[in-house]
Amino acid sequence: MSGRAGLVGEIGRNMTFHATGCVAIVEAVAEGLVDVAFGWGAFSHLAQGRIEIVDLPDRHCVYRATGIGMLSFTKQPDNSRRFMDFLTTPEARSCYRRYGWVLPEELQA
Repeated sequence: MSGRAGLVGEIGRNMTFHATGCVAIVEAVAEGLVDVAFGWGAFSHLAQGRIEIVDLPDRHCVYRATGIGMLSFTKQPDNSRRFMDFLTTPEARSCYRRYGWVLPEELQA
């Protein structure tokens, strides 16, 4: 996001915390370890009103992919396969949309 806004140098100098994942970012803000953090749209569901969420303009939004795969040591390969198959259904796509994820065909519009 900072690259799209042309602020890499200015923002980079002020980065003092590197989180290991989405929940860690929300926790860092909620616990006052950082003043501000960049995260994904789904954070608004994690924050539950405890932190202020500011949506960025579309021109600064960064989209990322999500993927799934079955681990070779899974103990339930049939259930794993069913879950993977479920993620391609209209029901699952509706859930993605409900939580603010943008689907590939929507980026083309």
